[in-house]
Parts: sequence; structure tokens; C-alpha cells
Amino acid sequence: HGQHVNEAVARLKANFIRLAFDPRGCRVAQSALDAGTPEVQLELAAELHNHVLEALKSPYANYVLQKVVEVLPPAAVGFVVDELTGVALWVAKHRYGVRILCRLLEYCPPRQIEGLFAEVLQEAAVLCRDIYGHYLAQHILDLGTKAQQASLVGALLTDPHRFARHSFGAPLVVRALACRELQERNLLRGALVHDAEALAEVACTRHGSNVVKALLELPVTELAEVKKMLTLASESLQTSKYGRRVATMVDTLSQF
Repeated sequence: HGQHVNEAVARLKANFIRLAFDPRGCRVAQSALDAGTPEVQLELAAELHNHVLEALKSPYANYVLQKVVEVLPPAAVGFVVDELTGVALWVAKHRYGVRILCRLLEYCPPRQIEGLFAEVLQEAAVLCRDIYGHYLAQHILDLGTKAQQASLVGALLTDPHRFARHSFGAPLVVRALACRELQERNLLRGALVHDAEALAEVACTRHGSNVVKALLELPVTELAEVKKMLTLASESLQTSKYGRRVATMVDTLSQF
């Protein structure tokens, strides 16, 4: 029995790369990683050494690479981190590559991926506006270290009203406002509400109205300034359907 298992593992290893890049084979490869013993998992993952960038570009092999990060101990996925280092921003903006970075954030200790994410966050503002990168930005706000979250909110602070109106930026601003223990979050809130007309302009856009709704759901202690600014700009709010909805929320809140 042992010999048959060893032969099966040897066959699997010999074909692992081919399977990983194949539409049906990638499922076999993932199942093998799920079912294998720790030793087999390590042997199969070793077949991907020096193929990480190639794998993440593939619509099939990227799933196998994600599975490697999920099932192997963090110490065994160092090769993935190493092969992404130096091209981390490109990976974050790749439709499949971003998934690998999200899995690393979920499964690896912060110190192991600190350098990789520092590289990404050097261009945090680019990440926040990118069609794929913004998914990683959301993940960082949810799972990143305080320092990583602060870097990201710092990027939003460079142009808060523009990010608040942007289809990818707006959900990030909403998430950032929920990070209440971050000092940068308070700066972001202040920057959004200090100018009544700029706030109204945000409120009158499809995505920006969601940011203003989030501001209107802040604790009572932070709410007065938001309501005051929106009341000052009440005429401007009437210029769009989104602004009118925000105005209705302000009116409702003012009754309590």
C-alpha cells in the first residue's frame, strides 16, 4: 500500500505544474494539496518554486497558488513572498495577483510580509484607485497592522473629497471611517467635513453619497459638525437625487 501511495505522489509531483496550469487539472492540484500529508504538501508546493509570477498570471494556476498559501505553514510559503518582492505593486494591480496578496495577508504573520506590503503601500494612493488594487486596500483596512492601516488612510487624506467621489475610493473611505482607534481616521473625518460645499459636492454623487451616509451614522459626539455643514449646504444638496436623499437623512436626524 505504501509503495502505491509513493508512486501516486511521485506521479503527481511529476505532473503538478502541468496540472496547475490546466482548467481541469488545477482542481486536481488543489484537491491534492487539501488531502495531502504535510510532507506531500511541501513536496507539491516545491514544484511551484520559481514559477510564482507565472502561476499568478494564470486563470487556473492562481487558485493552486492561493491553496498553497492556505494549507502550508507560513514558514513554508516564504518562497512566494520572495518571488513577489520587487514587483508587489504590479501584483496588487493584477486581476489574479491581488488574490495572492490577500491570501498572504490572511494567513501569514505580519512580520513575514511586512516588507512586501511596505512596497505596495509606497503607492497606496494608486492602489486605492485601481480596479483590482482597491480589493487589497479593503483587505488591509480589515486585516492589516495599525501601521499599514495608517499608511492607507494617509493616502486617502491626500485628496479626501476626490477619493470619496470615486467608485473604488468611496468604499475605502467608508471602511476607514470605521477604524475608530486610528488617529488618521479622525483627520480624515475632519478633512471631509471642514468645507460645507465640498461635502455637498460629495453627497451629490452616487458613490460619495454613501460616504456622507457613513458620516451621518457616526457616534453622536461626532455628528453635530456633519449635520451643521450639510445644513449650511442644503441648497446644493437639492441639485441631485443623491443629495436629496442625504438631505432627507439630515432632516430625519434633526427630529431626534
